[in-house]
Amino acid sequence: MEVINGGTALDWAYAKGKFQYTYTIRLRDTGNHGFLLPQHDIVPSGEEMFAVAKALGGFILERPGGPWQ
Repeated sequence: MEVINGGTALDWAYAKGKFQYTYTIRLRDTGNHGFLLPQHDIVPSGEEMFAVAKALGGFILERPGGPWQ
């Protein structure tokens, strides 16, 4: 039986799953609201995360030996 220690899915993906790229996405809050963002921060957070996903996807696709090469 394997002993399970504390960690995140990100830790597992990198160490055990051998994923080449692992990332954690965090909300734009600075510690005041946690996961309950004020309404005025929801749309800008989504726009920022969409831009990040596009940039990371483009980076991965353009690398030599990318996922489909």
